[in-house]
Amino acid sequence: MTFSKSQTAAYQLFALALLLWLASIGAALLAAIKWAGTDPLATSLPFHHANSLAGLLANLTVLTGLLGGGLYIAAANGSNEAKNAGALKLAAKVWIALAVITIAAGLLHIGGGWNEIAISPLMSAAALVMLVIFVGLLLAERPDPAAALVIIGVVFAALGLLLDLLPSGDMQLAMMQNVLGQGSINFIGYPLAGIGLTFWLARRYSNVSLEWAQQGAFSCGALAILAGICMIAARLAAVVDSSMVNMVSAAGIVLVPFAYIVTAAHVYRTLIVRNGTATLAGHWVALAALCWLIGAALGAIIAIPSVMLYAAGTQLAHAQISLFGLGILATILGAINQNSAELRGKNMRVTGLMPFWLVAFGGIGAALMQAAAGVAQVFMARVSGFGFLDTEAAIAPLYLLWALCLLVVAIGALAYLAGFWARRPYEHVEIIGGAAGATNA
Repeated sequence: MTFSKSQTAAYQLFALALLLWLASIGAALLAAIKWAGTDPLATSLPFHHANSLAGLLANLTVLTGLLGGGLYIAAANGSNEAKNAGALKLAAKVWIALAVITIAAGLLHIGGGWNEIAISPLMSAAALVMLVIFVGLLLAERPDPAAALVIIGVVFAALGLLLDLLPSGDMQLAMMQNVLGQGSINFIGYPLAGIGLTFWLARRYSNVSLEWAQQGAFSCGALAILAGICMIAARLAAVVDSSMVNMVSAAGIVLVPFAYIVTAAHVYRTLIVRNGTATLAGHWVALAALCWLIGAALGAIIAIPSVMLYAAGTQLAHAQISLFGLGILATILGAINQNSAELRGKNMRVTGLMPFWLVAFGGIGAALMQAAAGVAQVFMARVSGFGFLDTEAAIAPLYLLWALCLLVVAIGALAYLAGFWARRPYEHVEIIGGAAGATNA
């Protein structure tokens, strides 16, 4: 039995997401090494260039994975074929071409992107248009609540791109737009989409009821939006002096951890009533919940207005984004694992446990080292008044540990990609309409 257009397009997007992920880890590792000691590429590839490239690749990874997840859900809900299969497949091909052109344009300094490598306004506008097209096509599939969260998450990501494209009259307005744009992407859009994928995958690896999964997706999604608003307000408090912003930020001290404790409790429920599915989707979802919990705890600390004034711009603030990014990435890797097993028609792990543990320990370890470096920056540079260069020299060992953890993640990514390629589906293999655990072909 041949694969449907929707299944083929989803698999291609997943494959591209994995390649982009590997490239983003390489760029992040390069950026981390630059702080750890002598850098032979300090002139040819400065830190802000490497860091900007890593950010671009990471965002393309997540967006590509989410679009693949949306197509995967649309195909599964439509008995292996979406209603707008032809249009979705064409949109997927255009997105793949756009991703390649965007990276090439950034590396060749075409389009005047931020820091010479970041996405240019032209490419950002093109990505925004494609996201809107994808959202329209996926909405036409009449998604269930879990799938709708994925779409809403992509909408918030598109909103973040739009805010970055709007012209700003002065420096403060530009900083506000940046906080709102990046916050919409990292603290609302990506977590919402991740929660949607989480509850949709729960029906594949767990015995929870459809009604429970839909209600859980709705309640956790609503809490994630409120928590995201609080986290954005915390960062906005460092830019604008507003009692309203400070009040919303202070509410995040309680609301942010509460939202993700509720989400983690729902994930735990899905894990204790597992069905016979052997894929590692449940493992990756558990990792996502753990990353969100740690990130939420960090967010509660940062939500204290006086703390954010010191933490703004340090690695402590960036560590929270890293944890939330690892959370959404974990849900995408879980969806890829599940999708690959279903296309092969076999109840199997596909990528194995080694990549999972390497990514889990390496990713969380890197974020914790980043947070530790941020704490040192706050106390040495912001509180005690040490100079920037003296502070960075003192915490170089933490940057080295950060780089080593990223190297572990890179090894895990290579192992994941190798398993994904080695167990790629063939068109003569029977396709399962339901969960991979439904058969043991």
